[in-house]
Amino acid sequence: MNSRKYYKIKDKWQILSVSICLLFVFNIEASAIGDATAIFLEIEPGARSTGMGHTGVALVDQMSAFFNPGSMGIFAFENVVSYSKSESDWLPAFNIPDLWIEHEHIFLGVNIKKFKPEYPFDLSIGLEHHEKLINLGESPITDDLGNTLGYFETWEKSEVNVISLGFEYGIEVGLGLGFNHVTSHLGSWGMGQSRYVNEAEVDANDWGFIVRMPLRKTIEKLYGINTLQYYLPDEINLIPSFGYSRSNMSDKLMKYPSSSDGDPIPELSRTGFALEGRVEIPNLPLLSVTYSRDFIRHYVEKNTDKTGQLKESGYGFEANLFNTVQVRFGHYDAPDGDISHKTEGLTIMSKGLSQVLLYNAYRDKWTINSVPYYLLSNFNIKYSTSKWDASESSGTVDNTTWVEFGFSL
Repeated sequence: MNSRKYYKIKDKWQILSVSICLLFVFNIEASAIGDATAIFLEIEPGARSTGMGHTGVALVDQMSAFFNPGSMGIFAFENVVSYSKSESDWLPAFNIPDLWIEHEHIFLGVNIKKFKPEYPFDLSIGLEHHEKLINLGESPITDDLGNTLGYFETWEKSEVNVISLGFEYGIEVGLGLGFNHVTSHLGSWGMGQSRYVNEAEVDANDWGFIVRMPLRKTIEKLYGINTLQYYLPDEINLIPSFGYSRSNMSDKLMKYPSSSDGDPIPELSRTGFALEGRVEIPNLPLLSVTYSRDFIRHYVEKNTDKTGQLKESGYGFEANLFNTVQVRFGHYDAPDGDISHKTEGLTIMSKGLSQVLLYNAYRDKWTINSVPYYLLSNFNIKYSTSKWDASESSGTVDNTTWVEFGFSL
């Protein structure tokens, strides 16, 4: 999956700084959860979320399965296939060239009602796979005289398979499960039977649900009349949503061969809501504005019971013009770690331009039923970027940027 070049970390202080800054950035307190490992699992991927204050549990897009597996069921209402990849040169303030993160996603979905139009409700199935890899570089192996004998690579990886169902009868509901395999590779050296690999693995589960209420559609389906037209023009719609998820749930510890004790992975929950307002004419979106808010709790062991402690929160705004340009900003806080930073981002998409060009074709039925029309009106290519501004706090994550490319159909 990865084709980027590895560089050598020659100084031991760089390796130590990576561990310290990861602990600091994600606010993992030793007194609360012990020696937690694989804390890279907390790093939110995707330029949309990272540009909107790290929010995503109540949003639906290509990358949202990381935040809420249930979102893929709703994503499958309108999408058959999608792929996206995001990457970041992680924590540039530390000036470590081979510290980076990549996240890839692939999705397949089907809306059953398109094949069974007699169904009174929409039923969709979404299958998604995403991988996250954080590269921590190469470290030298030396003998007693300081001679370099070789190098070992250090990296951590998460591979998640998601299955999600979506239901729609005025109100949209998505339910999903994720099956996560986590690998932490701290190095390997030697050859043949003398080869030593310091690596730990663990399986974990994710689950989540999301509820969306497109108000116009909800009132039409549940009451049989379009009562909303008496209060709002036909071109305006409001879509509130709520989401909840639990991530990294495992009753097993990650145990390295070099250690006699195992370490837990960071289990957490996300709770959030979003409100989207749209201004559109039939088959042509004009403008949408979205506000989202997330709250994150870390679950820790206390007297054999798991207790949720609120550790992080964030909010974000996004404006979408003609499904072509999206501008977003937000803010993220982790008070216990004295972490606070602003976020911003931008997306450029092709779908809106195609919809504008095809607007007049909606009047021609033969055009609507054609394959070229379907592809032009549904195929979307997007490029996104986001940036963090931490100058108001510690500055550890200042100028951290994400770049994302993807397509969907």
